[in-house]
Amino acid sequence: NLRYGIDGLQVAIVAGIKRVGVSGSRWEYGDVRGVVHEDDALRATSAFAAAKTALHYIGAELSRKQGVDFIWARLFSVYGPGQKPHSLIPHLIERFRANMLPEIRTPKATDDFVYVADVARALALILEKHKTGQSSIYNIGSGKLSAVKDIVNQIYGKQMVRTSTTPGYYADVSMIKRELGWKPIVPMSFGIRKTVQHSIGRK
Repeated sequence: NLRYGIDGLQVAIVAGIKRVGVSGSRWEYGDVRGVVHEDDALRATSAFAAAKTALHYIGAELSRKQGVDFIWARLFSVYGPGQKPHSLIPHLIERFRANMLPEIRTPKATDDFVYVADVARALALILEKHKTGQSSIYNIGSGKLSAVKDIVNQIYGKQMVRTSTTPGYYADVSMIKRELGWKPIVPMSFGIRKTVQHSIGRK
């Protein structure tokens, strides 16, 4: 993530590209609770998060020196068709289709899940509408928490998990709403249904 990210940015600068958008990660914020804002302190607790954080700082400095607009998009928990099989929702779908009980290690967890089409639309707006001469950071998430247990129950179509929930953290998306007019529009129920349909069609 760090080495290839820097290489890619340097290639873009040499090619004369004047606006670069890079995907960061919500893991840069670390293990926190509640709403997180773009200017909150970063607390990388893994090699992946540390690499993303370092790429952000190095990329911003390289871009500044070369007069390149550098936009950093912190993605929260993106889901939808094409997601890696071991991720939560694809795993649940495969277990359900195999008529097997779900294997959930953290049924009490909550997370900010955002549908892939909403993310794609946000990234397109960032590159199309971002004001020239500025570098920015944007959170891209649903702006709310969804419980893992509710996702399990929705996929299985019945009450499979009965438990309380543990507070997580979610994106403050007011900046991208205000500056670019973006907001998530895909409800969790629709996104899961589309993901299930994609999985069935693939098989």
